[in-house]
Amino acid sequence: MEKNYILIRYSEIALKKGNRKRFEKQLISNIRETLRGNIKKIIRYQGRIVVIVTDVETAIDKLSKIFGIKSISPAVYYRFRDLEDLLNFAADYFKKYVNNRKFKVECNRVGNHNFTSYNVKKLLGEKLSKYGTVDIKNPEIIVYLEIRDNDAYLFTDVYKGPGGLPIGSEGKVLALVSGGFDSPVAAWFIMKRGCCVDVMYCNLGGEIEEYYVLNTVNKLVEWSNGYNTKIYVLDCRTIVEKIMENVKSGFWLIVFRRILYTLGERLALKINAKALVTGESLGQKSSQTLDNLYSAEYGIKIPVFRPLIGFDKDEIINISRKIGLYEYSEKVPEFCAILSEKPMTKSTKEEVEKEFKKVEEYLKDIKIRVYDKLSIKNRLVDLEKSLKTYGLGDINLNEYEIIYIGKLTGLLNIPKIRVMSYTDAKKYLSTIDKNKKVLLVCRSGVSVYDLAKEYSMKGYHIKAMDEKTLRKLLKDKIQQTNQQLEQQ
Repeated sequence: MEKNYILIRYSEIALKKGNRKRFEKQLISNIRETLRGNIKKIIRYQGRIVVIVTDVETAIDKLSKIFGIKSISPAVYYRFRDLEDLLNFAADYFKKYVNNRKFKVECNRVGNHNFTSYNVKKLLGEKLSKYGTVDIKNPEIIVYLEIRDNDAYLFTDVYKGPGGLPIGSEGKVLALVSGGFDSPVAAWFIMKRGCCVDVMYCNLGGEIEEYYVLNTVNKLVEWSNGYNTKIYVLDCRTIVEKIMENVKSGFWLIVFRRILYTLGERLALKINAKALVTGESLGQKSSQTLDNLYSAEYGIKIPVFRPLIGFDKDEIINISRKIGLYEYSEKVPEFCAILSEKPMTKSTKEEVEKEFKKVEEYLKDIKIRVYDKLSIKNRLVDLEKSLKTYGLGDINLNEYEIIYIGKLTGLLNIPKIRVMSYTDAKKYLSTIDKNKKVLLVCRSGVSVYDLAKEYSMKGYHIKAMDEKTLRKLLKDKIQQTNQQLEQQ
């Protein structure tokens, strides 16, 4: 018998009383949209929804990511005449599952019957005891019956759903997403509360950063069932340069955060989003102290939701693993240039406003690209091709002058490597001969990759590399030198 019936349970929706039908209708709409092409029929009962599908495995995977669903079970359906008919069918079906095993029977029943749920459990347990052993405390397997009037659903598996409220039951919000661990998890939590979530991402590091961030966002929107999320990519590289040129270094990150709120508010008003969502956790970073958050947000007129405000980093990472985002978020590199100065931990709104005014005029020049669930996949294909085209490949370190952007430590702290700020490196590259070979390095490789690509397209011999790769090359080079000396 095929388990092509899937029993769907919800919990919080059942508590909505007068609004329950609206939430159920939204959930059914999201289920229908998500299982498009794989659904034969939807049946609605009190407190339960049943879908008949053609591909059960695919349906289970997709249903487990629909907010509002508490749990799901693939089941066999049987229309019974009376209790004896039901017991005979159930015993014949379940006997292969309980054979030589300790088992337990569970029953949930709604409707007018001349028997109780306890009767079903007791009598079916007696029939199945020929094949296995009843053990209600430590069963190896639990067999379930879900009875609605004369409809019975038989199953052995229960898969968890995310719970919460169906997307679309609340309004639209705009999530400010960087692609790291925090902001995607924050967006996920707001989706769980029934919001339609659009995403705003400020690109600071060019194509390599965009590739990894959009990979994370692409995974995140798998949870946005019932809504075609829009992803707004803002090119903020110029504004970063203006911050570093005009703003006091201790205020760089705080002013940038104010810029994010400002850009987010302007975009939210255009797309009719009612609030901003951020991944900030109080005190997690020096720019996320209470004083700095207050100063940066001052003047923003729409609500700013921070679902993770009380979470620590370990808790956030554990949730990221649980919802399938961790392996994508951990690959997102940090943009090195704007992180090279330590931000102050206490600021006033007056100080931040004064520094913000120095760069506010440049916000109008920021370009925006928009993607949805389909076009973001096409963008990722294009980015992957571009990254392969400008990939590093093999390199002979002896042929290159090495410039490191940031602070050197340990193995890299050797005379051959020059240390510069991002701004100074740009100035230096504009003065060198085009035939000179230069290797740009920073901790993540993000900012230097984009810089290397820019000058390579102008005919310069510039390459880019992350610190980890350079360390490995230097270590290999030292080992080769030592081996040559030993042979001599």
